[in-house]
Amino acid sequence: VQGKSQKQEIFNKFETSDFDNTPNTLGFLNDLQKHNEDLYKIGCSLEKAYKYADSFYYTNKDKHYYVCNYMNEWINKKKINYIYKGNKCENSAIWDEYIEVLWQNLGDYEERNHWCVRTPIKHGCSFSSPGKTVFPLCFTIFVIVTVIFFVLYKFRTVQTVFYNLINKKGKKQINVYEDLLGYLGMYRKNDVHYEESRGINMLYHSS
Repeated sequence: VQGKSQKQEIFNKFETSDFDNTPNTLGFLNDLQKHNEDLYKIGCSLEKAYKYADSFYYTNKDKHYYVCNYMNEWINKKKINYIYKGNKCENSAIWDEYIEVLWQNLGDYEERNHWCVRTPIKHGCSFSSPGKTVFPLCFTIFVIVTVIFFVLYKFRTVQTVFYNLINKKGKKQINVYEDLLGYLGMYRKNDVHYEESRGINMLYHSS
């Protein structure tokens, strides 16, 4: 059996494996049985497929090394089908919480020693917890409020300086105007005094 036919035969073995699920696995998947039956069935199938791959691999490690790659590909296809049935981020998160953890648990047995390393596919979905989302939002709001306060403060400062300049300029103009009026008043007084003196002189000379 070679190539695609070999892979398909192994995939069929994964699907029809007659190994039993352990109480540990059933307990781990118990919550899914009531609320997410599809993922529950995938979890049960994974353990049975893992047991088949484990027994197949150890019959001839040098020859059957490829079964690990096949099992990764098989479960990744199930992951794609499951994730894209609904909300990709939520489905991806719950998949990681159960299926990826189950894979690690299955490899924890001493006789297996994680002989098959998991190579999951990535979907580019970042699932943020509420706590991780709230902090950046609060920080952004704080920065915006600070900038607005700073701008308003600077505006009021500039406005005050501008008004002070206008008032000083106005006072200077008033002082100049008053000085000019005073100067003109003195000039007129001197002029009257000059005219009076001139009149007296003329009367003196004429007499």
